[in-house]
Amino acid sequence: MTSSDTVEAVGGECMDDGPNHGFGLLPGEFVEAKSRSGLSFRGLVDDIAPESGVIWIFEDPLGTRRMLDLGEYSVSPLPS
Repeated sequence: MTSSDTVEAVGGECMDDGPNHGFGLLPGEFVEAKSRSGLSFRGLVDDIAPESGVIWIFEDPLGTRRMLDLGEYSVSPLPS
């Protein structure tokens, strides 16, 4: 996956049930999440819950843990 790819988890839909938890994301991956309203967050993926359509990230730079609903955010991997 390249830094220009957008994870196909928008709307809370899983891509598959493979080792990437169905969202094309892995814990420890650096991502940017953008909402439709323009709000954005960057950080490391901590946990993934495909059955709930959410991920948790450790927000950069403070390390605050934040839950993101993939029905509201578009998530793209970034170079770490």
